[in-house]
Amino acid sequence: MRNSPHSTLHIAHPHPIPWTNLFRPIADHFAVPLVPYSQWLEALKSSLKSGEDEVELQRKNPALRLLGFFSHAKFGEEYEPIGLSKISISKAVEVAPALDIPALSEEEDAKKWIGAWIANGFLSDTKRN
Repeated sequence: MRNSPHSTLHIAHPHPIPWTNLFRPIADHFAVPLVPYSQWLEALKSSLKSGEDEVELQRKNPALRLLGFFSHAKFGEEYEPIGLSKISISKAVEVAPALDIPALSEEEDAKKWIGAWIANGFLSDTKRN
């Protein structure tokens, strides 16, 4: 903030919620399972063992490009999802009270995102069989 008395302000959602609250309606909409991070990571790692060319595998599954990052994620109360350290936004809210917004809602927000992604062609509305 231009007129802040603080040299650094952290910007994050002031009322974080568990990731599963947002991802569950997305998984439900597309009829895909919601699995624990460790299970997803193991599946990602095992996809490299198929013997295919690594560049071709990364083209098919772009998450493989970030495998090192995903593999070093930290978990616990002091971390945000995917291992980012929790930060305090109290100074940012002090300077800009408008940043103190309500928590995200799985029923409203996640479903609105899905609708917007489909409407903009980012996702297909085809459910997985």
